[in-house]
Amino acid sequence: MKKITLLLFLLVLFKDTFAQLNTLNVQDEMFTISAGPNRMFLNNREFNAWTAANYNLLEKVSTGFTVDFSFIGRKYDAGLLIGQDSKITTAVAYFGRKLTSQYSSISSWLNIEIGETSAIFKNIAPLNYVLIPREIGKDLELHYNAGYIGLSSKNYLNFLHWNIKIGKGKIPVNAGFYAAVGFTPFARNWHYGYYKYTDSDTTFKSRKVNTIPKLSKVYANTGVFIAF
Repeated sequence: MKKITLLLFLLVLFKDTFAQLNTLNVQDEMFTISAGPNRMFLNNREFNAWTAANYNLLEKVSTGFTVDFSFIGRKYDAGLLIGQDSKITTAVAYFGRKLTSQYSSISSWLNIEIGETSAIFKNIAPLNYVLIPREIGKDLELHYNAGYIGLSSKNYLNFLHWNIKIGKGKIPVNAGFYAAVGFTPFARNWHYGYYKYTDSDTTFKSRKVNTIPKLSKVYANTGVFIAF
């Protein structure tokens, strides 16, 4: 969280270095790519107790990173966001509506998200797991998958808008922040297996495991970003 706060502070501190544009100069419709640090908040108490008791491990959550591919319209936005925080990866598609007026200093969208949270662990395994013949000698991994739905608020700071000049052209740059909350109401599954490689495909050959505590059911994310 300290890294996120510091980055946002630096953006505000150096905003006068760039040629500013007001909201009248922002395109009504555009595709953007944004990226930046994020922090995930979750409750993995049962899973952490299991790893601590059986492997003397504690999986900590640290500052992660997100990449967002989005389309911004006059009233609506849509996009695909991929984020990773420690072992946990979140991939969601979203669609939302603009909440603020055209001339607001902050442009805000409220989005509905749907997607998946996943994690891969190579340093732990199910207890008392009995290998079957095809698994012997393979590099086995523990995978977690859970369906995800949530709400997010994405906010562009129009007073931090600037352009990067390249020759006769220019690339608009926007800064902002977001916050999201969601949960995993669908099946949350562990699978233990290995990757099988062929000339035309790669598949994860696995078996479902029911003896490991599930990861958090509720998630919250916050972060800042730079959009191009």
